[in-house]
Amino acid sequence: MGGQIGGLISDDYCDISVLILEDHPVVADGLRSYLETDPRIHVVGILIRGTDVLRGVTRYQPKVMLIDIRLDGSQINGIEAARLVRQRHPEIKLLILSAHSTVAEVTEAISVGVDGYILKTSSQNEILDAIHMVHGGKNVYDPQISGVLQLYLNQPQQPTMHFEQPLETLTEREWEVLEHIALGENNTTIAQKLSISEATVKTHINHILGKLDLSREQARVWYWLNRDWRDS
Repeated sequence: MGGQIGGLISDDYCDISVLILEDHPVVADGLRSYLETDPRIHVVGILIRGTDVLRGVTRYQPKVMLIDIRLDGSQINGIEAARLVRQRHPEIKLLILSAHSTVAEVTEAISVGVDGYILKTSSQNEILDAIHMVHGGKNVYDPQISGVLQLYLNQPQQPTMHFEQPLETLTEREWEVLEHIALGENNTTIAQKLSISEATVKTHINHILGKLDLSREQARVWYWLNRDWRDS
């Protein structure tokens, strides 16, 4: 079965096609059942191994992926699978659905550029709402995840599932440099891609980190949290 269960189903009659990456078939089938209580959502396939993610995306062509982080028996976990999809298929919305919310897993997932992170303790309606939100171009985080991120970024708690902190003082060039930082590129690569000197890159980065009052790694997370505000 190539690490997947379920067949390819036409997406012609639904608004949001969803591909699930979940290593427990019973959990995956349960997700399929209640996601499809929403007539606008259709689960086009289920993958059980992270190594199958690129082949699965090519076959099913989903609009949204629902991804578990910890995948037993898989050579790569859900975060690495999300990274592969983000690099090859940036148009696909990525929503983590996990039982875990450690600082390391949350911040690594966000730094990959996922569009949302919710917990398996979420209600059916919360998961459905999250799918619609990321499909609509919004970032969405479980309140517990928002708490982890806000502590990581040393910011006040905000009682909202949708994390948003726009900062208008960043220039367009600084946003551009920050995007490359968020993609994990080093200063040399950024300089080459933007056709500027490394010294200029360092100056921009110093300004960015000073304005945000964050470390470089924190700034990577901050970018993915706020990119939807910038694009709005």
